[in-house]
Amino acid sequence: MDDADHAEKIIEQEMESMIRNSQTHLHQGNTTGLCIECGDEIPADRCKALPGCARCIECQSEQDWGF
Repeated sequence: MDDADHAEKIIEQEMESMIRNSQTHLHQGNTTGLCIECGDEIPADRCKALPGCARCIECQSEQDWGF
């Protein structure tokens, strides 16, 4: 196995680990119903549509788009 193959294997393992961690957090969900950024209540419809969401729409938009 050359260096490039070894590096690719490490990257694959890291990606798999990140995916597993994300799935774990998604299934655990946000049990408080409060945004982790601003503390406002997350609307029930959003929680139903996106189980495990941790941010209100405004804070998630800011996180995704940077404004």
